[in-house]
Amino acid sequence: MYSGPVSISTTATLKAIAYATGMTDSAVAAATYTIQVATPTFSPAAGTYTSTQSVAISTTTSGATIRYTTDGSTPTASTGTVYSGAVTVSTTTTIKAIAYATSMSDSAIASATYTIQVTTPTFSPLAGTYAATQSVTISTTTAGAAIRYTTDGSTPTSTTGTLYSGPITVGSNLTLSAIAYKTGLADSAVGSSAYTIIRDLLLENMTLGSGTTTYQAINSITADNLTVNGSAAITFTTGNTIDLKPGFQATAGSAGTTFHAVIDPLIQ
Repeated sequence: MYSGPVSISTTATLKAIAYATGMTDSAVAAATYTIQVATPTFSPAAGTYTSTQSVAISTTTSGATIRYTTDGSTPTASTGTVYSGAVTVSTTTTIKAIAYATSMSDSAIASATYTIQVTTPTFSPLAGTYAATQSVTISTTTAGAAIRYTTDGSTPTSTTGTLYSGPITVGSNLTLSAIAYKTGLADSAVGSSAYTIIRDLLLENMTLGSGTTTYQAINSITADNLTVNGSAAITFTTGNTIDLKPGFQATAGSAGTTFHAVIDPLIQ
């Protein structure tokens, strides 16, 4: 006898008839209610990570059991690994999961792909301007990963570029680009580091023709036996010093005079 809403917590077919005195009973009405287990969810969510992940799988359906796979196959209520605790993901992996319970329809299949990527290489010392040759090391925090690098402006890959085996001597202006890679993991992003090397500059026995020539250094510059011909000029502005040694000839000054200069490009 119906007296109020009927609670249905498992898959069921509800049938009903209505009747009244002096009237023929109604036809029987039927309605099937399929109660499905809630689809599993993953934490953390699918995505790209640079370290091993511990993935928890859950369903909001109380008492349901979960099975999962990591080999690309589709789990069912009878196939796959029964979930009992967080799944460790240390290489790029797709986890598929299903949840099921007695007298309920199995959940939909949930899927999450975890891309484990090698960490981007870092450089030491950092990019910058230096007054001497630098010994640059390249590293990644991903254990066992290999590194390739380039110095010609091209982009390295896991198969192109020079295989890193030790510190790189940087004695002139250049940009190092590097990538790290490891079997089972996604290649790292490409890291880059630009170095400008500006040293002490010694100008000896140099002859400048007509026109304007500019040199640059960040430390002291010593000029010896430098001759400026015709309409040639040396640009001197605020900055570092040039010591004009005996034998120096220039329209800008005489021997023994100290000028402040920014001199460009680098000449040794």
